[in-house]
Amino acid sequence: LQLNSHLEKQGVKLRLGSLKDDKLCSCSLELSLKHMKRDAGKKREYGTHKSIGAVYLYRKEHNSKDTALYSGLPLRSYQRRVKKYKEEGRWTEEEKAFF
Repeated sequence: LQLNSHLEKQGVKLRLGSLKDDKLCSCSLELSLKHMKRDAGKKREYGTHKSIGAVYLYRKEHNSKDTALYSGLPLRSYQRRVKKYKEEGRWTEEEKAFF
């Protein structure tokens, strides 16, 4: 019971069942997509990771709002991150690290 409540907080549902006739047991596991994210931002969607260089090149032809959508971040988070990368000297098209 404690394990199940801990797993539900993490977005995982675990169901165990058994069949009395065949003496078999079954296990069902459900994962929540909203918990499958990296620690890059609160609303970051799984699978939207772009490199800094890719976002830099996209930004040359688009406005900040469109670029934030492309990067998978809210506008303000995008702006903070660009400022940070500029200060670190990493805001270049050659940068391969994840945005």
